[in-house]
Amino acid sequence: MHVGLILEILVAVLLVVTIGYCFVLNRRLAMLRNGQGEMHAAVLTLNQAAEKARISVEQMRQNSISLSEQLSEKIKSGRAIVEELGMMVESGNSIADRLAGTSAAIRSPARAPNPLDALPRLDEGFRRQVERDNEAPREPEMQKSNLSGKQNYADSDLRVALRAMR
Repeated sequence: MHVGLILEILVAVLLVVTIGYCFVLNRRLAMLRNGQGEMHAAVLTLNQAAEKARISVEQMRQNSISLSEQLSEKIKSGRAIVEELGMMVESGNSIADRLAGTSAAIRSPARAPNPLDALPRLDEGFRRQVERDNEAPREPEMQKSNLSGKQNYADSDLRVALRAMR
């Protein structure tokens, strides 16, 4: 009978160990379930953030398309203005040539005028005029005209610019 009692005690001990292991396993499964709920909440938050990012990217794409269209319109407008200014410069050059008594035949119209080409000549003409103005006062020039001093200065600057263009 000792053997039966020992076996029963052994089974009881193993049963207690199994119950303890089941208790530990139950706690771990409960923690896993809690973690699963937290993971589910994290996935939902991530999905919401991804949806907001998708909407933001779509809005940015639409804004960039709109800005691109506006920019292309401004570029077209700027090109038209450059062409118009080129025609004005050419017209001004021909008027300046006629005023100076030179013919337009001297000038070689090999290519269409570019208003930006005249900038160095204009800068040089203005620099020379400023140097001359610093040497001599402008009051006599103001007395020649009934216009205000500012308009007279503008007229003088225009004449200097036209001379510098030639």
